[in-house]
Amino acid sequence: MTERIRDLTLVSAGGWPLGATLFQAPSPNSEKPAVLISSAAGAPRGYYTKFAQALIYGGAPAVLTYDYRGMHGSKGDRSRWPELRMFQWGEHDFTAVAEFLKDHVQGGPIVGLGHSYGGQAPGLSAAWSLFERYGTVATLNGYWRGTDQPIRVWLQTQIAGRALAKFWGHVPDSFPGAGGMPGTIMKDWADWIARPDYFFDLEDVPATRHFPNVKLPLASFRPADDPWATKRAVETFMARYTAADLTHHVIEPGPSGPIGHLGFFRSVHRESHWPTVIRYLLENKRPD
Repeated sequence: MTERIRDLTLVSAGGWPLGATLFQAPSPNSEKPAVLISSAAGAPRGYYTKFAQALIYGGAPAVLTYDYRGMHGSKGDRSRWPELRMFQWGEHDFTAVAEFLKDHVQGGPIVGLGHSYGGQAPGLSAAWSLFERYGTVATLNGYWRGTDQPIRVWLQTQIAGRALAKFWGHVPDSFPGAGGMPGTIMKDWADWIARPDYFFDLEDVPATRHFPNVKLPLASFRPADDPWATKRAVETFMARYTAADLTHHVIEPGPSGPIGHLGFFRSVHRESHWPTVIRYLLENKRPD
């Protein structure tokens, strides 16, 4: 099977251009849903290419990946970076791409998969209602004390990240977990990580009002060796989806090697771990 791959520029709220990639099956299966993949905060959409191709091979008629505003292929006008906020990735960008995909499949079913921040996005957007179901990988409350590496996380975000955001205006592409973030977004991320309630008690993140409204099947997949997405961090965050049909699943590392926070979508895990998530997305089969 040879899928068709097309790079696009979509438009989000405020006229912000979003780099996106659409994968299309040569002979679409109308019985399977299309899939939207929403990335982790610092991961470029290209990181999910192999997984998107595996979804097409599994029967998805289309898969869409994209970069959030200010990141990677969606950097936009740098003079506008001071106006950027991290919650806009969910409230505006997730909404724009979900609506595009729904239109692309002419109202057919779509499902979503969110990696880390990508699993927070449905709760920040009314567009959750477009999906049949949603899966999350390593989605967590990022409060630094809830991780297995609290000192490292504190130094990385509260010292190094804040300093770079203030004096340089962004963090470098090589910065762990936040590569290329504009300064205002890095500041938001650091603010959230410093708080036990993450962004839920912040008045300047109004989009959290959507969380109690999310009523859809929601499956959380947590890599057991993830030092950020610990059991406590994941369950604390996912509990905010109070109306969702929520299930938790643990992914144990195996012969394919460690997974960690960012490793699940590496092709080395294609045989050992990907099928479980693909079956959930395309066939609604939850692990036993």
